[in-house]
Amino acid sequence: MKDAYAGLSFSQPKLEKRLPRAWSRHVLAGTVVVCSLLVALIMAEGILRLVSPQAVQVPYHDELNGVLAARPNVRGQFAIPDTFNTTISVNSQRFRGLKEYSQTPEIGVTRIATLGDSFTFGFGANDEETYPAQLERHLNQSLSSSARETKAEVINASVSGASTGDEALFFTTWVARFNPDLIVLNVHFNDVDENHQRNMFEMDENGNVVPRPMRELGSADSPVRTIRGLVNALPLYSFLAQHSHLLYLFRHGATTALTSIRAASFQDEAEIGYSSRASFESEGIPMMTAEIRWLNAQVRKARSRLVITFLPPQWWRADAPPGYRWRSEVIVNALVDLSTSEEIPFVDVTPLVRAREADVGRSLYYQGRDEHANPMGYEVYAEIISQYILSQNLIPLDTRDSRAAGN
Repeated sequence: MKDAYAGLSFSQPKLEKRLPRAWSRHVLAGTVVVCSLLVALIMAEGILRLVSPQAVQVPYHDELNGVLAARPNVRGQFAIPDTFNTTISVNSQRFRGLKEYSQTPEIGVTRIATLGDSFTFGFGANDEETYPAQLERHLNQSLSSSARETKAEVINASVSGASTGDEALFFTTWVARFNPDLIVLNVHFNDVDENHQRNMFEMDENGNVVPRPMRELGSADSPVRTIRGLVNALPLYSFLAQHSHLLYLFRHGATTALTSIRAASFQDEAEIGYSSRASFESEGIPMMTAEIRWLNAQVRKARSRLVITFLPPQWWRADAPPGYRWRSEVIVNALVDLSTSEEIPFVDVTPLVRAREADVGRSLYYQGRDEHANPMGYEVYAEIISQYILSQNLIPLDTRDSRAAGN
């Protein structure tokens, strides 16, 4: 058998020499492409920072059973150039701030949970500058000088972009388990449009609402949830999100596209908001008020009490978009009627905010690229709402007595 192969020659050694050379050429070409792409991205980042600086923001959005919520265990930067540079913290329980909460309030503590969107979450404010954080401080300052044997504890259970429907469902699916004594629902002028975008509830012919099935909400959020999960798992993504202006443009574009896809899953067209004042009043307002009535029923079942506030945009500014004013006025009128019929305490902070702004001689809102309240504005919110809560005796003299009466 050995002699049968004696005259044969093999070319394998030459092939083995050629393969590494071909592989090296591919590696070199790939390296050139990657390096060129990195250089292009770095140049684009630099140009964008010079020409049109963008926001940088730690990723903190999530969803819980189809409901918009904050991601747990988040801490990072949120900054808009020439406007603000803040730090956002979210604890392990999905609440803004570092403090963790027991399931049941301590004896002598009145626990308040605030529901709302970015105005309540504290867009443009550090943890201690948000309106709920300042509300806790103002309440305790007043309580310490009175005869009330209680302290206030305020949980910021809000998230930017939440609709009234999200807030109502977030209470039942998550916040209620922390046994708050008082729920403060903060309504903003864009809540009606966000309801139209989010579609968390269905309305029957009698004007009553029920939550959409969780499987339906989960299916609608599936593309967002999948993409968000994959992106958040990428190495260095959180770091880049807090430092790259270019990445913000991609994130903003992707969010807009995914929002439209989600809206289209519930309606024929991917409408983000109501296209006219007529539809805003005839369709949007009834949905919002019905969701609040539903929330009020759930709050009462939890042996708590609901309070409604209206936090205004700066519609009285000369250059404010015209929709700011009429949307705000329509919502406030609807909330006045609702609070009367349902016996829900309600305060519109607009008149006092305008008066305080005139007194201090400076704006209580960021100007230009962002129109949220600034930390001074959030403090004014806290002062007004603190005074209202105390004036309405919404904090009992002794929480031990009130809880014993509820059991």
